[in-house]
Amino acid sequence: MTSALVRSINSIPVILTQQMGRGDSRVGRQKIIATAREMGITRPLTDSAPLPIGAAEVTLVELTTSYATFASGGLSVQPHAAVEIRNSSGELVWRADRDLPARRRIFTPQVAADMNGIMVGVVESGTGRRAQVQGVQVGGKTGTTNSYRDALFVGYSSQFVTGIWYGNDDYSETNRMTGGSLPAMTFSQIMTTAHQGLDRRPIFGLTIGPRPAPGAPTTAPVPLAGVPDRPQVLSRYSLEVLGRIDLLLRDAAETTRPGPLSAGPARSLLR
Repeated sequence: MTSALVRSINSIPVILTQQMGRGDSRVGRQKIIATAREMGITRPLTDSAPLPIGAAEVTLVELTTSYATFASGGLSVQPHAAVEIRNSSGELVWRADRDLPARRRIFTPQVAADMNGIMVGVVESGTGRRAQVQGVQVGGKTGTTNSYRDALFVGYSSQFVTGIWYGNDDYSETNRMTGGSLPAMTFSQIMTTAHQGLDRRPIFGLTIGPRPAPGAPTTAPVPLAGVPDRPQVLSRYSLEVLGRIDLLLRDAAETTRPGPLSAGPARSLLR
């Protein structure tokens, strides 16, 4: 199972669907749909043979929300665009952590931890290697639709969940773009910036360190020509030190630009 997801072997989810239905794929697919609903997918899901490999249209927000269920340790997540709302007098009228629906348990902590280990394996040794963030443990999954019309990477750390989609508005094909290319690279760049100054913490149920998938070779991120190296993620202490240095430089006595050299005997700079 782990190797199949890390390497994006699509036949395995189909086989697992049959097993979940005790030989009846339709029963297995109904279980998939029910679980997707619990994880935040609200769009209609067609009960078809390719459903187990993601052949159903969902919004990027819903897809990202579903991955947040793993990052949260198996609890439901309600996406929202504001942390709090205040009126013109400054009085608090709505706050996310107080007024959103109570979170429900979707998976046991152990199931969430197992899935997190698999997702980290995708990034460390699978199709999502270009999503790696230096100094930050991240997991996620690549996605590529038929004819290369859509390329996605959805992933998370212990603090953020991010979904990336590339495609054309006219539904035309891309130039063979896959989820492990530009989407994964964009995820890496965004998450690198987002984690500046934050404490380094492992994803739920894991420890910080490499977790290569069974049978999958551990390799470094694939370098691309013309792409600059990713900056290291700075710790909060490092940012504080840089801030103090900046203040010292601002407070330092202003220096004056040296004037031109006074005219004197001509001398040669070459010896």
